[in-house]
Amino acid sequence: MVKKLYDYRGFTLIELMVVVAIIGIILAIAIPYYVSYKRTACDRSATTDIGKVAATLERLGQELVDLNYKFDEEIASQINAQNALKYLVGPYYGWRGGTAKCEVLMRLSTVSNRWIIQGCALKGSHPRAGQRYIYSAPFVGGQDLPALPGECGADATNGESASWNVYPYPAPSSAAICYTESIVSTTGTERPFPFRTPSGVLCDQLSAAE
Repeated sequence: MVKKLYDYRGFTLIELMVVVAIIGIILAIAIPYYVSYKRTACDRSATTDIGKVAATLERLGQELVDLNYKFDEEIASQINAQNALKYLVGPYYGWRGGTAKCEVLMRLSTVSNRWIIQGCALKGSHPRAGQRYIYSAPFVGGQDLPALPGECGADATNGESASWNVYPYPAPSSAAICYTESIVSTTGTERPFPFRTPSGVLCDQLSAAE
């Protein structure tokens, strides 16, 4: 029996080096594809989030119509001026905010005097150095606009860094706030679309509160 044990042979150094080389080649081919897949998935998340915001704004528009307000470009202007897009996050309007794992940022902007919703994923594709794909959808009606490369986020050098926001907003305790009430006020008359600050709950406590 002892003699038979001496007959077993292990792998030679060359064989081990060949196996390691093969694994290295496979990883060198697979990792770029995996990274590309993740970036493409984040691009899709940005477009999906744009659609969710559009549905949220549609619900807001229905509420405004019921209250005899107009849902038009002026509404977008007031939402932008009052930074009220953050109040649409939460169970009331049905939007949970941008996809956090892809760091989706959003903003309201204008193109040819028309208000649009824009979104980008910081972990998305890099069409050019320092740029991401920016996805756009009209504020009221119409088809989605083509995706264009551009700068977004706090490191943007085009002077528009402050306009990109993460939703939901972080609370002072670094936890996110979800708003649970309507942002439409029925008591004010000084503006066609007056707001009142909704009551908020911490997002990480939302599941327990519902």
